[in-house]
Amino acid sequence: MAHHVHRHARLGTWVLTTETWYKTAFVAAVETEADGKPVRLKLQRVTSPRTQSVAAFAKNRLAPDCVVVSDRLRCIGGVTEAGCSHQVIVTGRGLAAAHTLAFKWANTALGNIKAVFIGTYRAISSNTDESMK
Repeated sequence: MAHHVHRHARLGTWVLTTETWYKTAFVAAVETEADGKPVRLKLQRVTSPRTQSVAAFAKNRLAPDCVVVSDRLRCIGGVTEAGCSHQVIVTGRGLAAAHTLAFKWANTALGNIKAVFIGTYRAISSNTDESMK
């Protein structure tokens, strides 16, 4: 059974993005308080970074009255199929885009998760290489 996040008085804004790591696509959502501080993170593997996958994620994981904030990634618009509102923030490119305040915690969480995956991969790879010598 899917767990829906119920909107509280000061909660209910989600920053959504899709990522693909090692040919595995997933949706990342960070719920934030009114002051922008993170409350919780939701990650879910999806079949592809497309509108249908994002819509299914939103229907199963987000309250219908929540606000979803994203950059211009077209597939995130699928949240409207789940009754969520969608606010787009145009970030541009490069370092300025990475430092857009609305996406601070989503970028921090994704950076930390990537670091864990890469570190684990390297540790396993180096141990495997050592045992084969």
